[in-house]
Amino acid sequence: MSVRVRFAPSPTGYLHIGGARTALFNWLFARQNQGSFVLRIEDTDTKRSDEEMVKGILEGLDWLGLDWDEGPFFQSQRLQLYRHASEKLLRKRKAYRDFSPPGAAESSEFRSLPESEAQELLDAGIPYALRFRTPVGESVNFHDLIFGRIEVDTDQLEDFVLLRSDGSPTYHLSVVVDDIDMGISHVVRGADHLSNTSKHVLLFQALEESVPVFCHLPLILGTDKKRLSKRHGATSVMQYDRDGYLPEALLNYLALLGWSPGDDNEILSKDDLISRFDPTRINRANAIFDPSKLSWMNKQYLSRKSTESLERRVQTQLELAGVWDSRWKEDDRRWFLGVVDLLKTRVENLADFAVYGRPFFTEDFDYELEAVEKHLKLGSEEAEEKLKECLVELRESYDQVESFDLESTEEILRRIAERRELKTGAFIGAVRLATTGRAKAPGIFDVLVALGRKRTIKRLDRLIQFLK
Repeated sequence: MSVRVRFAPSPTGYLHIGGARTALFNWLFARQNQGSFVLRIEDTDTKRSDEEMVKGILEGLDWLGLDWDEGPFFQSQRLQLYRHASEKLLRKRKAYRDFSPPGAAESSEFRSLPESEAQELLDAGIPYALRFRTPVGESVNFHDLIFGRIEVDTDQLEDFVLLRSDGSPTYHLSVVVDDIDMGISHVVRGADHLSNTSKHVLLFQALEESVPVFCHLPLILGTDKKRLSKRHGATSVMQYDRDGYLPEALLNYLALLGWSPGDDNEILSKDDLISRFDPTRINRANAIFDPSKLSWMNKQYLSRKSTESLERRVQTQLELAGVWDSRWKEDDRRWFLGVVDLLKTRVENLADFAVYGRPFFTEDFDYELEAVEKHLKLGSEEAEEKLKECLVELRESYDQVESFDLESTEEILRRIAERRELKTGAFIGAVRLATTGRAKAPGIFDVLVALGRKRTIKRLDRLIQFLK
């Protein structure tokens, strides 16, 4: 069987985590089987559909690298197809006209209405909705790749609407007609559609068409086991771009939401995912979206990136923070790349370069209160006075040392701490506060060398004044 799958979002919102995972699983299945990935925009709900949302969906897919083979197709441009299918269902008596007033409950009286009486109502201009004539006393079943065999008693199903009174198609009709017309072989979608699938199977059968293979993906929940929402970080995919996440990291994380490669390996490239993806390994249980795990994964990807590949992205973050200097693009590029290399194994996202890296790029930074309490409040006036004396001596020694490098900066600091009987860890903590304003930073001697002698002395002077 030639694999043809589709991603069919409704443009009533931007591309979110749930939709992105559905698109990814469809894309992986198509790529693994040398099939086709079709993009279809289900925009028949004209009141809620938004052109800006369509752009957002396309932008999100493009950022994630989920390229489509056909489309985007728009349902609003395919209305004739749905009307043609509805006429076929009417002729075959698989559907009937319901002349009930808009908003009224389903009425069984029109199901058995003689054609002559229906024609009189039509001639009188009475509007109607078209309903599917659901079989009575039968059962409908289908096999789902994840949930197995599912069987539903047709008496539990209503005569669902196919065309509204204004002539617009419902989701049930348009999705089935499109899947038939586009030759979709596998329908991979969220488990929230499971309740619709028995209706869709009946429609495929009524239209005398083959029923595709179904694969319903479990829902994604927040860490509190509730439906994913904005409070869980369920925002537009492109917001993750703005927040400094790498698309390959988000893609990798999405793939592991409910699916397992079969081993403990969590860092998987796009090629790895394509070769190893197996829909039968998708867990029936709902997946949990954990922002902290996503941040961890993004950190792994950042640390493995070449420094040069991060250059432009870090520049963007520094421009947004107002600390970018064009000299770092030309004369001081080597220095800039060195700082990026120093930071990339310690940050969780691109935005962190402008936060944790701020002391490297500007003198305008504050001391963290936590760091002040931890590294300057030593428990006694004597200890704090000793620290001040050590900082003064360190400042003078750094000013006079011939070579300001990793070896000399470390040797001088440790010698002063030992001679003045100050714990080396306490001394390093104070120097880290002086140079970065933070309690945590890259290795202190790497920081000193990256800042250089002049800037290091200036910052030691600042802390000495602060202590006074």
